[in-house]
Amino acid sequence: MRSAAPACTGVIIAFSRNTIFNMLMKEDVFSFPEDLRIRKPMHILAVGLLTSDADYVHEVKRMDGTTIGCVLRGKGTMTVGDDAYTLTAGDVSIYHEGRGFHTRADARAPWVRIWTYMTGSLVEEMLLRYGLADTAYIQAANLSNMFRSLARIASTAMDTRLKQSRLSSSVCAIIIELGRIVSARNTGLSHDVDAVKNYLDAHTDERISLAAIADRTGKSPEWLIRAFKKEIGRTPYEYFLERKIDHAKILLADRSFTVADVARKLHFNDAYYFSNLFKRKTGVTPGSYRGERAGP
Repeated sequence: MRSAAPACTGVIIAFSRNTIFNMLMKEDVFSFPEDLRIRKPMHILAVGLLTSDADYVHEVKRMDGTTIGCVLRGKGTMTVGDDAYTLTAGDVSIYHEGRGFHTRADARAPWVRIWTYMTGSLVEEMLLRYGLADTAYIQAANLSNMFRSLARIASTAMDTRLKQSRLSSSVCAIIIELGRIVSARNTGLSHDVDAVKNYLDAHTDERISLAAIADRTGKSPEWLIRAFKKEIGRTPYEYFLERKIDHAKILLADRSFTVADVARKLHFNDAYYFSNLFKRKTGVTPGSYRGERAGP
């Protein structure tokens, strides 16, 4: 990986004013300073590839932003509050804003990790929406390819605003996938409702009829509506629209797509209907949301 800053032994990005380091490592960091005059729902401040040595230790008393990282190989330990975890290849960690953590690489097999550090209200909002607000550790998430893709975007020369849009889009996709993994493991839903929910989550870029969904379960549409609403709190249609809006937010982060493109990709009838629905669900139009997210 080629770095925007030289690979180093030490630290490039300070996550907090209350940070303690005692480490030997090689770290390629791509940093993207934030314009403090512009408030953005999400800003990716840095993406890094950490190759730690046996003595690597990292402690933060209180995070000023949020970091999500994936272990590519090796292992190490992480302590958050009173909870301790051992992370190995494929595991993902989330260091939440306002909280602290302590990590240490395994002396015999020091870990190699890709991580991203970000700020903005949309970050914790998405973590809350996807059931990750209190999650620090996801075992065997196996999202190394998504994190490698994130690192490739960070290391590729392109327009600053376009890069920030693509980084944000990739991070949102990672959060959604982590939420799906955690939900699938922790669900207390019935088999039929869980199967329908997972199908809807995976097909937000399609047009799906209630009859087709019911056929997948062998139940009637009326039964499915009642069962889904009882367990999820919303009808399948309402839930599907919410997930489509979440997907739209990710697509809107990429300025190469027009609002009409986003509507077409998500199989809405037209851009006008999509814009009205988006405003009804979020309180702002797609164009306003994109402007708030990307800045002027």
